[in-house]
Amino acid sequence: MGVFAGHGVPAWKRWHQLLVSRLGNSDGRGGDIIQPLAVASPALFDQSSAALGRYYENMYSDRVPQWSAVADLSPEYVASGASLAKGYRFFLYSLSSSLVKTATPEQKAQIVAAAKVMESASKALSEFEKEIDEKWDLASKTDPGLRRDVWESENLDIADRRRVKVSDRERAVADYVVALADSGHAEATLISEQITAMDDPTQKIKLPKTRRQANEDPAIWEQFYRQEFVEDVLEFKAKAPLSETLEINETVRESEFLESRWSLGGSVNFLGVFRSGGVDASQTETNEKLRADTTSIKVHIDGIQEFIVNRGAWYDENILKHYMSDVDAEEFWGANGKLNLIPRSVIAVRGVEVTVECSSETLDRYENHINAGADVGFWIGAFRVGLAGGYSRDEVIINHDQGSSTMRLVFPKDRPVVIAVRTWRPLDILGGYQPLSPRLEQRLASLYKTQDEKNSQLLSKVRAKVIMDDERPDFRPL
Repeated sequence: MGVFAGHGVPAWKRWHQLLVSRLGNSDGRGGDIIQPLAVASPALFDQSSAALGRYYENMYSDRVPQWSAVADLSPEYVASGASLAKGYRFFLYSLSSSLVKTATPEQKAQIVAAAKVMESASKALSEFEKEIDEKWDLASKTDPGLRRDVWESENLDIADRRRVKVSDRERAVADYVVALADSGHAEATLISEQITAMDDPTQKIKLPKTRRQANEDPAIWEQFYRQEFVEDVLEFKAKAPLSETLEINETVRESEFLESRWSLGGSVNFLGVFRSGGVDASQTETNEKLRADTTSIKVHIDGIQEFIVNRGAWYDENILKHYMSDVDAEEFWGANGKLNLIPRSVIAVRGVEVTVECSSETLDRYENHINAGADVGFWIGAFRVGLAGGYSRDEVIINHDQGSSTMRLVFPKDRPVVIAVRTWRPLDILGGYQPLSPRLEQRLASLYKTQDEKNSQLLSKVRAKVIMDDERPDFRPL
């Protein structure tokens, strides 16, 4: 059982320390931190549709968290909305540019020109897909029963226009890779091959974004880079209970610290009730009484699992580490950097039971309040129940034991919730030499040894791939 009862330490910090103590704040690779969620989130990757579940896995894996400058002071996990895949692609392009500084002026001009064409082609494809999505939204609202694959087939110009846009982009990427390889720099060739890997169709997977899409033709699902969990959520749910408890102890004298903000600088309290219609006088009075009287909070779990993110060959952290000093540090690793925090795993728990110890009088007041309205919910630290918590009132059992003055919230045992994300902060290792893996070292040595031959092979492969894809009668654009 983990226990933390440091005098004067805010409740948020105690929770963070408990998780770090339980999970460890380092996986041996350096720079990783545990970031708890201010509000525990239902594990949406636990879906009846395997494809939809993988979409939610991808969302956790690809979203770069908001910047945490100092882990022990501001560890909260909040997704920034930035894409890891897009940031990594930009890193490779920036790295390629920095590695061809020794190229001739003519070679540099070719690389710059190819990069501009590639950026323009990528933008044109993105704008086209956005246009089609907007038209589909209007069509589906007019006819709710319409399937997107049927709609697209009836609008014959969509497939032809998409084919042209995709082909233009594929050619532009190929020309950029060839320009890099022709610069005669072995390391640039190594990076160009990684860029090529990002455009390999096997590195992407089509996934639905909603339950409705999950029932539609997979051919029209959106494409995402492969980022999925190593561990299986169904196996996690089937494991025998661990029966361990994370406990935050207080005394009446110290209870003021339970009023510390759960989210640093935020507006969410650590303990209390809420109504969907807003705060009223009764709620305020109940919350003040509850926080003043609470002496102990225990979070019992039946199981805890770290779901490790496994990315495809399109992503190579070894390359990222080795060359991170060759790109602009602020642009990538600083507070507003494109890759300042990288998700490595998602931490979920199941069989959650939260026990609060306080006076019997307060518990009477608390129960009367929540029984007075169907729109009432309540929170204890990161855990929400009721409306806004992802659970209905019927799915939460409240046991009020007058003898020991405790209240117990029992969450459905078959519904895991995410409580934290382990992320890597590259800035922590910036400046230190990070050797390439033996595999990449051998590859780089081979490139240096037979540079001209390898460049020629790369040029032939890329051009052959584009020509082959264009001429295949069954070719379907990605």
